[in-house]
Amino acid sequence: MNLSTQAQGQAAVQSGDWPQVVQILEFILDDPHPDWEMAQTLALAVLQAGDFEQRWRLESLWPRLGADFQVLLGVIGDESFPWEGRWFAVRMLATYPEAIPSLVTLLRSPLAEAAIFALGQVGSRAIPDLSACIHQPGYRRPVVEVLSQLHDPQVIEVLLPVSQDRDPGLRGLALKTLAQWVDRRVVEFLLPGLEHPDSQIRRAVVVGLGRHRDPALGAPLARALEDPDVEVAAAAALALGRLGSESAVKALAQRLTTAPLVVQVPIVRALAWLETPLALDYLRQALAWESLRPEIVSLLGRVHQVKPRARDILLDLLQETLPAALRQEIVTSLGLLGDRQAGSTLEALLQDPDLGVRMHAQAALRVLDIITTSPTEQSVIPSEV
Repeated sequence: MNLSTQAQGQAAVQSGDWPQVVQILEFILDDPHPDWEMAQTLALAVLQAGDFEQRWRLESLWPRLGADFQVLLGVIGDESFPWEGRWFAVRMLATYPEAIPSLVTLLRSPLAEAAIFALGQVGSRAIPDLSACIHQPGYRRPVVEVLSQLHDPQVIEVLLPVSQDRDPGLRGLALKTLAQWVDRRVVEFLLPGLEHPDSQIRRAVVVGLGRHRDPALGAPLARALEDPDVEVAAAAALALGRLGSESAVKALAQRLTTAPLVVQVPIVRALAWLETPLALDYLRQALAWESLRPEIVSLLGRVHQVKPRARDILLDLLQETLPAALRQEIVTSLGLLGDRQAGSTLEALLQDPDLGVRMHAQAALRVLDIITTSPTEQSVIPSEV
């Protein structure tokens, strides 16, 4: 770096032109032979007096300085230094593995929020230090907050006892984190979470239990279908849909008769995903609710293992007097099923009084390779007089 660059840097600092200071710092760092002392001087000046944006830019540049982490610890410990500068200094410690003990200590300080972020960035290397202090006064909550950010199975063993903590907030955070893991150890700890006072925690627990796809969890998930919070009940419906057991099908069907519409919709989706003859029989019964008909018709067009039964349900429904929009949906689903046995019905619908139904029928027949010619294509659209 030449003297001119150094002078420009000093002048920018003196005038408080912090965007220019950061620009000069970037220029120095890009130099093949950087002046490290000058770079650190400028960086510390930005940390002390720059605005939030310039400090934010500095955070990404700091690792290139090669500075000792003790420099940042000096800033953090200097109470005369601006608070925001100290806050950023804590975040910058994330690039120093050797600073993990210092970051853990800061979890019990007013700068805990920044330390939680930094330790989350450090990742799995911080778990031993975090585990060692989780039972010490003042550390439990911030340690759990850090562990909740780490995608490492080592956190499971540490968080299992926390999921039974007397503090519902702390217990909920541990449950929410454990629910992300498909691990047999977590199931017995998650189950009590179905009674947690926070509905968002109950929902996370339900989703977590559903990930295990264990038929033995059918009973507790069926109880969750009755949860007063509709989001929890809806999540329970989808979780039961993953189990694939007959008891899950029956639990869904039973709740369908009394659930509000916002829960009925995920229930019929779950029944369709199960793709068993019994599940489709219940879907046929659910067609009694006109509000559910469009959803059920759409779902029946996407089944794979029980296509003939789905086809028959759709064909039977067509025998009723239906709105044109629903007839169009049925025709589309019949085409998606790809069952040529629906061909005669679809051909008859080429004479439907509704133009949209006729066009949908034509498209479905094409999918089935029953019609391909342009004369037929023209026949579904009335010519202009």
